[in-house]
Amino acid sequence: MSYLYEQAGTMKDLSDTGLWLIDELSPKDLNKVLDQNPDIKKDWDPFYGDRMIKLVFIGQNLDKEQIKKELDECLD
Repeated sequence: MSYLYEQAGTMKDLSDTGLWLIDELSPKDLNKVLDQNPDIKKDWDPFYGDRMIKLVFIGQNLDKEQIKKELDECLD
């Protein structure tokens, strides 16, 4: 199952966005979807399929390099 989590200040929202394509579609139907959607195919992982995390930061005067550094440190 995939979810969308959004937060702006103290406002938070979590919504169900359905099953991942890799879990929902047959291999035949999945190939059709990938052929018809180059953006999905571009992000497709051979092992994980469309299972991914995307983070979006919106704000003023954000330090992009500092944010990347701190996120990379989470992997250590």
